[in-house]
Amino acid sequence: MVELMVVVIVLAILAATIIPQFTGVTYDAKVSSAKVHLGELRGALERFNIHMDRYPTTEEGLRALVDRPEDGSKAWRGPYVKELLRDPWDNDYQYHTRLDK
Repeated sequence: MVELMVVVIVLAILAATIIPQFTGVTYDAKVSSAKVHLGELRGALERFNIHMDRYPTTEEGLRALVDRPEDGSKAWRGPYVKELLRDPWDNDYQYHTRLDK
């Protein structure tokens, strides 16, 4: 019985030293994923700007990259992205965020 307890204690000590090293890896992976997604959005916004000769308005938001703007412009050649994904922390991107509200 004592031998079994020693083995359990050794395993617990090993787990306590190894597991904290992997917690930072998940966060780093989420940050990297968010950077990649922002790069894709940046490219899509630039293509939108080239075709439409403007960036999406605040009212249109990022939704203009997926759906034709309501002005019905024939210059729109989208969709520029397939869909607007949630960020790696499972939050929606805010389409109509305004700092003055």
